[in-house]
Amino acid sequence: MATIFPSSPVGALPPEVIKTFRFLRSLPDDYHIWHHLAKWESKAPDFLIRSPNNRALLLKVSSASSQEARPADELLLLE
Repeated sequence: MATIFPSSPVGALPPEVIKTFRFLRSLPDDYHIWHHLAKWESKAPDFLIRSPNNRALLLKVSSASSQEARPADELLLLE
């Protein structure tokens, strides 16, 4: 089971974030995950995942359905 900081969900979170939290917890032991990174910023990522080989992934959970989802340019991602 992955190590998650904090170890349980904080505050009132959308069901999609809770579902993702539970899934991420099932990753292998050598994964480290931080959640609730910047609760005051609505567009902030929900999770930071660090893999065993020290790669990182920022993850933002969306409540959009597959019909609502659209491709988007990521050219300004690091702005």
